[in-house]
Amino acid sequence: MPFEKGYKMSNETKQKIRETMKNKKGQKAHMLKIGKSTRFCKGHQHSKEVLEKISKTNTGHIVSEATKQKIRETNIKIGRIPPSNYGKFKEEVGEKIELRSSTYTAIHQWVVREKGNPSKCEHCKTTEAKRFDWANTDHKYKRNLDDYIRLCVKCHRKYDKENN
Repeated sequence: MPFEKGYKMSNETKQKIRETMKNKKGQKAHMLKIGKSTRFCKGHQHSKEVLEKISKTNTGHIVSEATKQKIRETNIKIGRIPPSNYGKFKEEVGEKIELRSSTYTAIHQWVVREKGNPSKCEHCKTTEAKRFDWANTDHKYKRNLDDYIRLCVKCHRKYDKENN
């Protein structure tokens, strides 16, 4: 029978509950028994033995493509994964075309690491803009530093609109 909101429990009652919960069918004090189900309190950590059992149970478990797609969609909805700019990009290596797993964002971060943050637009020559970007000239997003130019946001948008 649940207690009403604001009920003050005596120390004796608290101690009885602790003792009851301590070893009741292998349960510990950090678990709550609610009806037929048991739920864990926040911060609970499994023992090594339990983690090994979970690992053995999940080993070899095959997840269907439909389930994987549902997981991806859920992750996008809750904001765990950005909704765009993920996927593989084609890169020409000699005569072959290889798929690279570098994403649009990862390639732009690589360019910033290699070339630094741009501070001048190569089209309008301004240095007064709030933000500058590295724009890809051929829109193939290869890992070639010569394919990137410095543009202010305004010129970058105009450039992409004209060249896409």
